[in-house]
Amino acid sequence: MLGHSPFPSADAERLLLNPNAVSTAHANCHIIIAHTKQGAARKAHVLAARDLLGEYLTTSTDPGRLSVMPAMLSCEAELART
Repeated sequence: MLGHSPFPSADAERLLLNPNAVSTAHANCHIIIAHTKQGAARKAHVLAARDLLGEYLTTSTDPGRLSVMPAMLSCEAELART
């Protein structure tokens, strides 16, 4: 689930270098921060990550955009548990 980075390092580098993928880098930051939080603060960061990943999926033309689906599904699973 959210116990590790959802992106392999090569994917993370590609996403960070892609100006269309700023929302995924931002989402990854929220996922990392969520690991240090509990309760409502954790949920807020997971929600933010999910929303940013959803925005990226619906607006990006990057052919590799589906690579963020596992991270988005992990966010959904985390939200279902809270």
